[in-house]
Amino acid sequence: AVELLNWCRGEECNIGNLIADSFVYYNVMKKDMYSDYWTDAPIGIVQAGGIRTTINETDHDGYITLGQLINVMPFQNNLVKITISGSSLLEAFEQSVYDFVENQGGSKLLQVSGVLVEYDLTKSPGNRVSSLLLRCGECNVPKYEPLQLTANYTIVTNSYLAEGGDNFKSLTKGLKKNKVLDVDDFNATATYMKSISPITTGVEGRIVFTSNNNGKSAGSNINTQNYQFIIITFITTVLFFNI
Repeated sequence: AVELLNWCRGEECNIGNLIADSFVYYNVMKKDMYSDYWTDAPIGIVQAGGIRTTINETDHDGYITLGQLINVMPFQNNLVKITISGSSLLEAFEQSVYDFVENQGGSKLLQVSGVLVEYDLTKSPGNRVSSLLLRCGECNVPKYEPLQLTANYTIVTNSYLAEGGDNFKSLTKGLKKNKVLDVDDFNATATYMKSISPITTGVEGRIVFTSNNNGKSAGSNINTQNYQFIIITFITTVLFFNI
């Protein structure tokens, strides 16, 4: 078993991937029947500051408890599905690293699902997104496509971000639609973890930083040989009763 590591303020982290994936998953499971596409909201985002700690794989013999998970996600914000313009989404990713300091990180860094983003920290704040690819939802086979500034994108996030927390004002300014889902982020993540046990979420190159020497850093140098996997047996009775 490997830890669910919280280095989320400085780079892509496997626990951030897991949480963001759970947002997308919950909406897929609760969706109406779509005949032509797999989901209306293929993107999930969560701010690094909302992920509070690591889950150690040696605790509880590899089982995860509600108590451990609540320590990671203590705020229990509602999940919200929002539709915003591509330009507003780009602005949100610029905000993600606006105050980011290399080798120190920042609490606003967005952990993501359905997004491949590359940042160039040699650029000035507000101009650091060098590449942004987004997973399609209204498609039969999900694939990543470049951001279109005039297109609309539906994402699942927590109510804190959806309401403009951490100065993510673009998520409210560019709002087209807003729907509060019937679950908080903590319970959505718990549901997802049970459904995919044993958990094998890794660091997958979703977030890439360009360094001063034109190399790649943080979550960029990833391949199938150096994924950090989580192999944790997850039993429903443990999740719901070992707190």
